[in-house]
Amino acid sequence: MIVGIDHITFSTTNIRRDIMNFKSKGFDVLFNDFNIDNALVKKNLLQNYAQYQSIALLSKKDSLKIELVADTTLQQGISNIEPIIDQYGGGNWSLLGIEIKVYNKESFVMEWLNYGFKQIDENTLEIKSLLSGGKTYIVKMKTVNKLEDYYLDNHGYTALAMVSSSLERDYGILKNQGLYVTDIEEIWLNNNKKKVKVFFLKGSNNEIIEFIGVK
Repeated sequence: MIVGIDHITFSTTNIRRDIMNFKSKGFDVLFNDFNIDNALVKKNLLQNYAQYQSIALLSKKDSLKIELVADTTLQQGISNIEPIIDQYGGGNWSLLGIEIKVYNKESFVMEWLNYGFKQIDENTLEIKSLLSGGKTYIVKMKTVNKLEDYYLDNHGYTALAMVSSSLERDYGILKNQGLYVTDIEEIWLNNNKKKVKVFFLKGSNNEIIEFIGVK
């Protein structure tokens, strides 16, 4: 069962700089791991796969979390995701959701309904995240005229991470839909204090979603 959104991934070539940038907007660092093994399941979703990566997870009340990932020294191409921001005083802001480029809106909606989203108008989906006390986050669709390839090491926001309480079951269901789904891989996080299972999916509009297993 998919229980909500965990974070948005932001690809960076200078993770220490961007940690400070997001801290200046009111985010706190939950953990950071520097120069750890990169996940093998990401290999086909990167233009330039590197053996090691650095990551940092940042959070803020009433906001989606942000995962900073530095797994390349070279970024090519632009992202298909833009943040939806609630901006307020002092330069602070919170992430309310994302706007995503969509070539085929019908297939996009059908797939995302399977992830637990509901369509609330022609261009907007929403999900109530059990991980955030039932807080609602939104996904807005921005129609484009050409289907592009998108990768985890494009510049900027590159993926949305969902959490599943039954990862193997959801993996089987999604794999049977004929979309590109990676293998499941166990990875260590937070300086080897936490082990999680993950897999990645590439939707029919080439959007990338990470699924994280929780017990």
